[in-house]
Amino acid sequence: MKLVIDGRTVSAPEGSTVYAAARDNGVAIPTLCSHRRLAPYSACRVCLVSVKGRPGFHPSCSLAAVEGMEVTTDSAEIKALRRQIVELILSEHPSACLVCLEKKNCDEHKGTIRKVGETTGCVLCPGNKECELQEVAAKVGVDSVRFPAVFRDLEVKRRDPFFVQDYNLCILCGRCVRMCSEVRGASVISFVHRGPTAVVGTALDRSLAAAGCQFCGACVDACPTGALTERQVRSAGPAEEEAETLCPYCGVGCRLTAELRSGRLSAAVPADASPNEGQACVRGRFTLADAVNSPRRLLSPMVRKGGKLEPASWDEALAAAAEGLKAAQGQGCAMVLSGQASLEDLHALSKLGREVLRAGSIVSSMGPSILDGIAASGLPFPPAPSLADLAKASTVLVAGEDLAVTHPVAWISAFQAVSRGGRLLSVGSKDCRHDRHAAFRLKPRQGGEEAAFTLLAQALEGGSLSEACRSAGLPEDAVRGMAAELKADGPSVFIVGASLGSSKALSALLKLAALTKSAVLPLAEESNTRGLWTLLRGSGDAHALAGDLVAGKVRALYLAGPMSLPQDAKPGFLVVQDCFDGPSCARADVVLPAAAFAEAGGTFMNMEGRAQTAESALPLLVESKPDWWIASALAAKLGASGFGWTDRSAVRAELDAARVLEAPASVPAPAGPFAPRPSGTDYYRSLGLADASPDFRALRPGRKPSADGTGEGAAGRQDRVKDACRS
Repeated sequence: MKLVIDGRTVSAPEGSTVYAAARDNGVAIPTLCSHRRLAPYSACRVCLVSVKGRPGFHPSCSLAAVEGMEVTTDSAEIKALRRQIVELILSEHPSACLVCLEKKNCDEHKGTIRKVGETTGCVLCPGNKECELQEVAAKVGVDSVRFPAVFRDLEVKRRDPFFVQDYNLCILCGRCVRMCSEVRGASVISFVHRGPTAVVGTALDRSLAAAGCQFCGACVDACPTGALTERQVRSAGPAEEEAETLCPYCGVGCRLTAELRSGRLSAAVPADASPNEGQACVRGRFTLADAVNSPRRLLSPMVRKGGKLEPASWDEALAAAAEGLKAAQGQGCAMVLSGQASLEDLHALSKLGREVLRAGSIVSSMGPSILDGIAASGLPFPPAPSLADLAKASTVLVAGEDLAVTHPVAWISAFQAVSRGGRLLSVGSKDCRHDRHAAFRLKPRQGGEEAAFTLLAQALEGGSLSEACRSAGLPEDAVRGMAAELKADGPSVFIVGASLGSSKALSALLKLAALTKSAVLPLAEESNTRGLWTLLRGSGDAHALAGDLVAGKVRALYLAGPMSLPQDAKPGFLVVQDCFDGPSCARADVVLPAAAFAEAGGTFMNMEGRAQTAESALPLLVESKPDWWIASALAAKLGASGFGWTDRSAVRAELDAARVLEAPASVPAPAGPFAPRPSGTDYYRSLGLADASPDFRALRPGRKPSADGTGEGAAGRQDRVKDACRS
């Protein structure tokens, strides 16, 4: 449609607001409460415009654009009105610096005054130079405040981890409240009290932790002032540099903007890009700087001499590693890789393991993933939807996973589908946070998920359920209600994680997915779990390796990832290649310091099948090196050829040339839930599939904390980060 904005004819899609139409056509309308992820709210009134033929002024963020509408956004009357509105806001907001005549001359003196207990002006505020209120005040031309100043004198709340709440700086725009409810589906905070005493808070003034906050940081990122600020960077000031990177913690693969100060990572904020679209979770938002800057980082190679690990040069450490590994080349050697390493690093290491060390077993440090469970079920891999597809689904079934806890950003897409009118179905033996949003909930006995999925399939085929439901302990009306939802028109997505239980339950779920023409999204635990699985299929079994270690059958173990070894493991020769000093290092013969994710960069395959590349955001720390470089240098010490890479791009070129990721055994490329997919029980009967299959739980070792409390794998690493944050 066509409309006129400030005398210029512009185009806008049907359903647009005037604010969106103006923004998309290069007309900037100031606002303080509007946010692209939130519904129009019209709280601040700064975006007022006038419309020809309509009396008064209208908030453009909630004003529907109409064909032929003539809008004025910048008249003298509107400018005066906006200035008055901003002045009213500033009358309850510390604004001395905004109207100070000397504000341009104090920049060189304000660097050390951010730690004051009370904020009275911009130079004392942790949000200085990153404050939208500052920008709007400058844009509308506020140079004085004509109204009496009121200081709210509210307590600055520091009782929760990760961020500080100073509601003396709050302008009641409602962004944080709406982000928590509309986007995250948590509704932990809301407005309390009325009139001049209104403030953002929790029920009964409980702490955020007590109120159920997961500290995703969405409220902090949405706040236009310094009312909510990250504790770790509160007094540090704006970032000196920024770089794009990827979160290494889970299979969503969130894109992040790394904020650097003095060459160090100080914070990571979610980037406004796919797949996370400006959202993150507590791990990616608040713990990455602690991990990268951890005092437990390995900074130099070490070699065991006289029973004690001693610092060594790279040449000495590689020579010692080569000597120890050479004696075990063949079936006596094993390798463990991490799902947090890039595809380039994994290719280099797996090539070293297969071609040079001729390792009898190459496994993941996290043990088998849900992808291994799907493979063990004997069924073909179903098409995997993207998170954007998930947000458009009419039906979402979450199986055996507390999605809002394990993969919060994936939960956002599922909640978006529910907010658009989709139906959420939950099947699992444990209570989950998302259950309160579910249209139907089936809670089978522990290990009874297979029966639940089988009953749903029978209900879809019109079979009798009474006796089977009584036997399974499930209400027949809930089973039939859920089956009716699965029959409904529109795309449906099944979300499944390793918590499901057994491969029999997984097989039943996959058959149900085919029967209902549903896409299946397998949840991955680490940033490159899917890429690692694609590279390692059939290379070894983690349980078998653990047994061989205890039995003393492994003559040399190359541990290229975080993993706690069994206490009674007896690896003849142990090489540890990791970023952090862990319990395995104390038993190592050679320790090789690897670069962290933000230093090494690389390509990662997330759980959608999306390949994402992150460049190096930080310089290498002291003597740490990328995994691919270590593999190349070690191969040279072992006399192998074909490892002469000079940079990461050369490794990726070799990986692409080998077409490993495109092999038929790999997980298919992602397909939307609208894509055609096999369906019907006849399809599975034609495959001659047996119901009997190995127990999936046996494929997945438990990850209990080790004796020293550090845990194992990525979970242990995150526990250490959490402990650091608490301290």
